[in-house]
Amino acid sequence: MHYAPKVQLDNTGNDSLTITKAELVARGGTYANHPWQSTSYPMKLGAKETAGIEVRFDLVEPVHRAFEETAILRVHYSVGGKEQIAIATLVRGSLRD
Repeated sequence: MHYAPKVQLDNTGNDSLTITKAELVARGGTYANHPWQSTSYPMKLGAKETAGIEVRFDLVEPVHRAFEETAILRVHYSVGGKEQIAIATLVRGSLRD
């Protein structure tokens, strides 16, 4: 089962950064990102810029099961040669509008 959400990143800092990878932690498992385009990473993001990144995770279970518990999206990046990780907590909401 593919999970390919739209992800937008905001670089609020004064320095450019390089996004190196993204991963999803859901129901005790860690899923590597398998973007449709192999040229997605590394990706440069300038100071004060906003950009969408391509993410696609191959889940071992249906999306609704993977998100029965809170999940974590981790985006690895570097600024000035220093590796860092941005973390977003994903909480399942209603599937109805």
